Amino acid sequence: MADNDIIDGRAIVPQSGGAGAVAAQGSGMIGGGALSDPAQLWRNLTGSAAFKRWLPIGLAIVGAAAVLALALSFVEPSRAPLFPGVPEAETARMLETLQKQGFDARIEPDSGLLTVPAADKNRARIALASEGLPETGLSGYDVLNDMPFGTSRAVERARLQQTQETGLAASIEEVSGVESARVHIAAPEPSAFVRSRSTPTASVFVKLKGGRVLGDEQVTAIVHLVSSSVPGLAAEDVSVVDQRGNLLSKRLTGDLAASAEQLAYTTRLEDAWRERIAKILIPIVGADNFSAEVALDLDFNRSESTSETYDKDAVLRSEQRTVTQSGGGEQARGIPGTVSNTPPAAAQLTPADGEIPPEGEAAADAAAQAPALADESTVRNYEVGKQVSVTRDSVGEIRRASVAVALRENGQKLSDTQLKEIETLLNGALGIDKDRGDVLVVRGQSFAALDAMEEPPLWEQQWVQSWGTKGVVLLLGLAALFMVGRPLKKALAAGKSKDDEASTDAAQAAADSAAAESAADAQTSLAAPTQDQFNERLTLLRELIAADTGRASQAFGRMMTDEKRSAQNG
Repeated sequence: MADNDIIDGRAIVPQSGGAGAVAAQGSGMIGGGALSDPAQLWRNLTGSAAFKRWLPIGLAIVGAAAVLALALSFVEPSRAPLFPGVPEAETARMLETLQKQGFDARIEPDSGLLTVPAADKNRARIALASEGLPETGLSGYDVLNDMPFGTSRAVERARLQQTQETGLAASIEEVSGVESARVHIAAPEPSAFVRSRSTPTASVFVKLKGGRVLGDEQVTAIVHLVSSSVPGLAAEDVSVVDQRGNLLSKRLTGDLAASAEQLAYTTRLEDAWRERIAKILIPIVGADNFSAEVALDLDFNRSESTSETYDKDAVLRSEQRTVTQSGGGEQARGIPGTVSNTPPAAAQLTPADGEIPPEGEAAADAAAQAPALADESTVRNYEVGKQVSVTRDSVGEIRRASVAVALRENGQKLSDTQLKEIETLLNGALGIDKDRGDVLVVRGQSFAALDAMEEPPLWEQQWVQSWGTKGVVLLLGLAALFMVGRPLKKALAAGKSKDDEASTDAAQAAADSAAAESAADAQTSLAAPTQDQFNERLTLLRELIAADTGRASQAFGRMMTDEKRSAQNG
């Protein structure tokens, strides 16, 4: 190679000491001074083909990241409530405290709750606790810890009642379905006069969780919990109200209460019969292939009968006979113990000789003089066996049962034999009594297809709206990136092509001039260089190739092409 060899517009010029130097031609110079120049390095970096080739891709990545960050900024983070049920004044103080400490706290317009991002919930609670908020968050007997010494009796009594109310509310909140609760106790002032005493009353306000209701047993449990915690409070004096204003503790009395209990019992019994039917039919026809209804007529009449039975074979235990007799003639009259008490003798008529007294008078005289029977009574005592029986008819007996079962026919009609077998099974499971008038009907029917629940249109669903918003933001970002990035890419490509053309022309011109000069003194330049000169030129050549491999390859390609052309022409 000649002393003035050209590689892609860069000439290797021999120096006085025999070392080569790099003269800047075309796109720049790389040498000992250029490597230490930051501006020259930046120009060399931005002018390289690799930089121009990867610049649009890098801009696209940066733009996509910016669009993604913009889309994520529109996504609302999940929020969590802080201390629900706190009074509004406490809520305002907590909001102000959290905002001063840099938390993203706000009041939700729908529920009125104080919320923070879910990730900051624990830190926010700790921050509020350090400020002593909320003050109304104390529960149970913790309120008594702040009672100062020397508190009046009225204040002490109010604090104790507040403590009792707070403890009861905390207990009620543990009931399933209750979100929060408040208890209000109206206890009268104690009085020494019996007539002035009145019984306490209580009211319970419960806020139920979404979609939850309290059963009758739960309401009764809450009522008894409150009534048993307050001395002298009867269960009838406790009212339970939910957040919708419904009175949950109302009770039916009299006939209405009895009717409600009878209806509830009938419903439970009918449900039990349906469960029996389901246990029989589900293994046979499947869960969705039958429909059953049960109607029971129950007898709730109350009847009671009492009967007494005596033993006919009685044993005589004692007998007492009393006889009262009275004699004829005049009875004694007058004062006892005196002569006047003796009645005079009865006058007797003496008939004349030969005269016969009348029969009636003779009989009357004989009757008056003979004793007479006045009264006779007999008393007999027997050992009598006595049996008393009381019969009460059971309440809620089944007077008549009606059961109807419809079986789905899946494209094939059920035979009479199959229906009869199923009817026999149900007869045994339910205890159908024909003599009682029970009716069991089993039929095969074609079921109508259930209409699917109409879903809202796709564009009205929440997930579609959420992702649609993100997609629109992303598309707008990509459109902006496309509108800016594409012209930028074209401009960079045009500048690169111009630089390539300029460098190619300069390299071609330098190659031609170098070829002309090298042809004149080929013998001199091709003379064997010294070892130091060869090493310096080789080092410079390696630096040029490492700095711009593409252009070095192009220069060597042109040199090879020129040599072939010269060989052909020569």
